[in-house]
Amino acid sequence: MRDYFRSLAKDTTGYNTTNTDRETDAKQVKVLQLINAFRFCGHQHYNLDPAYHNLTEADFQETFNVGSFAIGKETMKLNDLYAALKQTYCGSIGAEYMHIIDTEEKLWLQQCIESVVGHASFTRDEKAVS
Repeated sequence: MRDYFRSLAKDTTGYNTTNTDRETDAKQVKVLQLINAFRFCGHQHYNLDPAYHNLTEADFQETFNVGSFAIGKETMKLNDLYAALKQTYCGSIGAEYMHIIDTEEKLWLQQCIESVVGHASFTRDEKAVS
């Protein structure tokens, strides 16, 4: 039995591993923190400066993973991501939902809000419902 598990540990053909440098990983974490800052504080425009998250002008041309930001893409240039976050969370209609305890409900709202990038479109009948 031990030999079987040892052979599994040595066989890496089924795994795609890549080495990344720590600086790139740290920047990725900062981008995900920026996304969360918009989710928590976007309606107040608080802590949204990328410099506050140690992101520089040069980073705006870099491509990052967007995590769970529900925009329909896995990666975006920081410049485009920042614009989408501002459009989504800092417009004339804000959304404050991160206090919701039910994770499923929170993720549903997040999907609804982020997928339209702050530009929800409603039919005339939907607008009339109150």
